[in-house]
Amino acid sequence: MTFKTDYDAVVSPGTSGVFNFLSDAFTLAKGAPHRAAGEKWLAACAAPDGQDLLSAQKRSLPARLDSDKSKYTDYLATALSAWQDPATVTVGSATHGVAVDTTRSAEIDTALAAFVQDGGVDRFLTSVAATYAGYQPADPGK
Repeated sequence: MTFKTDYDAVVSPGTSGVFNFLSDAFTLAKGAPHRAAGEKWLAACAAPDGQDLLSAQKRSLPARLDSDKSKYTDYLATALSAWQDPATVTVGSATHGVAVDTTRSAEIDTALAAFVQDGGVDRFLTSVAATYAGYQPADPGK
C-alpha cells in the first residue's frame, strides 16, 4: 500500500500540535551473568545506528534527534517531523503506562468501553475526572 494514495493519517480532533508517545526500555539485570555483553547490547541500542535499525524493524521512531532521517519514509517521516518539531507538545500515553499507572489506565478503559456501548458523554467525563482526582504524575525532569 502507498501512503497518501491507499492510506493516510490524520490528527485526532483537538490534538493538533500534540504528540502522544510511549517508549521501549532495555535494562541490564543486577548480577547479569554476561554483563559485558549486556552493556555492549545497550550501547548498540542507544547509538544512532542502533536506534535506526531497531526502529526500522518495529516501524517506530527513534528517541534520538541525530537519527538518519532518510531511513524514515511515508507515515514515519511525517511522524518523525512532528516528534522533532520544537513547537510540538509531547504527552505520555495513558494506555501504555507513561502518563498514568496501570490501575488508572484500566479505569479509563472501563469508562471508555461503557461510553462506546451507551454513548454517555457526561458519565464518561465524570468517570475519567474521578480517575484523575488527586493524581500527581511523576516529574519527568527527575
